[in-house]
Amino acid sequence: MNGLFSILTAVPLLLAAGLVAPVLFADPVVWLALGLRGLGAGRVGFAVLVYAVSQYKFVSRAMVNEIVLLDVLWVLGSIALIAFFGHLLTANGTLIVAAVAATVAFIAISQFVSAARIVKPIPGANVEMRDGKLRATVKRPCARPPRRSGM
Repeated sequence: MNGLFSILTAVPLLLAAGLVAPVLFADPVVWLALGLRGLGAGRVGFAVLVYAVSQYKFVSRAMVNEIVLLDVLWVLGSIALIAFFGHLLTANGTLIVAAVAATVAFIAISQFVSAARIVKPIPGANVEMRDGKLRATVKRPCARPPRRSGM
């Protein structure tokens, strides 16, 4: 969901930055379109990162929480933009920035809650040098029937 939303917000910035700038900014200057394209490229990069983490077989809480941290920074940046530079935005621009930030916040909360459910994998093998010999041990959990009393 996070990667898809990032791509959906990146496409207009990359392909139509010149049209998006006047919708967002009260007095769009020429360089704003270039800045919006850069922002779009960053969103695509973020989407690639999210996709890579989602496909990783051994994804950890820490990996997911790093993405959550980036989302939180996006939300805080959006709040700062509206609070300190809101006069540069149009009314629609303020609404768009706030709506994107709210969506990113929802996604971040969802990911944080989901990350808490990730179970740390049990190491499968241990290789060590002991008394000049290389020793490898493999441990794995195995489901066995419960012990019966009296046996």
